[in-house]
Amino acid sequence: GVCKLVGMKLPKRRIVHGIFNTNSKKITSQRREVFCWEVIQVETKLSEKQKRFIDYYIQSGNATQAAKLAGYSAKTAYATGVENLKKPQIQSAVQSRLAQLESERIAKDKEVLEYITAVMRGETTEEVVVNVGTGKGYTRAEKVTAQVSAKDRLKAAEMLAKVKGMFITRQEVDLQGVVPVVIRDDF
Repeated sequence: GVCKLVGMKLPKRRIVHGIFNTNSKKITSQRREVFCWEVIQVETKLSEKQKRFIDYYIQSGNATQAAKLAGYSAKTAYATGVENLKKPQIQSAVQSRLAQLESERIAKDKEVLEYITAVMRGETTEEVVVNVGTGKGYTRAEKVTAQVSAKDRLKAAEMLAKVKGMFITRQEVDLQGVVPVVIRDDF
C-alpha cells in the first residue's frame, strides 16, 4: 500500500500491523518515521479456518473451543484463539455477525402490530390443558388447540388501540376561587 499523504510506499506487512481499528493510527516505516494519518483500508480475506472460528466463537463464546472446532491444533488452541481474537479483521467480522444476528431476532414494528391484530381477530390459536372425564369420577389432563380467549382478544384490541393513539386521557380540573397568574418579562 501507499501512504496517500506522503506518497511513500509502505510494505504490506507494516500496513496490516499498523492498523488496529478504523480510527486513524500512525503507520511506521522501518527505515524512517513516516506518519500517515489517513486510514488505509487493507482488504484482507479471511481463511476458511478463520471463518469457521468466527462461527464457532459466536455459538460458544469460548475461543479455545472455537479454535479446536475450526480445525486448529488442540495443543495450540488456547493461544490460537487468543491470537485470533486480537486480529482486527476477525474482531470486525465477529461484531458485524453479532449485529446481524441481533437484528434478525428482534421483531419489527410491523410484525408486532400484525400479531396483535391477528390475536384480536381470533386468527391465532393456542394450546390449552383441559380435564377430560374418563368415567367413574376419574379425569385426565389433555392438551387441545383452542381459539384465543375473549379476554386475550380484548387485551390485544386494547394494546392496538393504545399504539394507534385511540385512547385520550382526559382530566377534569376544578378551578374554584381565584387562580393567580404571574407573567414575567425577562427581556
